[in-house]
Amino acid sequence: MNSEGIEYFIACLNEKFNEENEYEKFVNFLETGLFNHKKIVHADGSPKFGGLIHKFVLCNKIPEQAQSSDFENELIKIQDQFIEENYNVFKNVTFYWNELGNLEQGFNYYGRTIITPDQASEMLQAVYVFLEEDESEQAEYFIGKDWDKLEKILKTAIAKKKMILHFGI
Repeated sequence: MNSEGIEYFIACLNEKFNEENEYEKFVNFLETGLFNHKKIVHADGSPKFGGLIHKFVLCNKIPEQAQSSDFENELIKIQDQFIEENYNVFKNVTFYWNELGNLEQGFNYYGRTIITPDQASEMLQAVYVFLEEDESEQAEYFIGKDWDKLEKILKTAIAKKKMILHFGI
């Protein structure tokens, strides 16, 4: 984005979002770029445009050799950045890695994670405690689209007594 585009973007932000928490930091970032005559480049890591993603699917039972492509139309996709930045919260719950019986801490980052309804409930509680008790900036910005998607699949697994299969990056 060139300087004209950055100035236009700042003007749009001022009109719509000047009360938001992230607003001040973001505008400061943009203005610093303008002041230093830098171009701003946004590399979108969303599932739509590529980037590293984690995939989740609800299952009645876990297939032995399932690949994420087996569930392509049912997958819930969550940015790797969200998982990575909040791993200190997720690692507080034990999940099954690759197969039932192999308990490890947190998501299997590069493989499969099997999450039972009870483990889904533990994960929700761990996150809720983190959000309630932690006053860090990380906790403040935890809430967002990726958390909404993860929370929804965890709640659905609990309510419908289904397993969650997570495919790491």
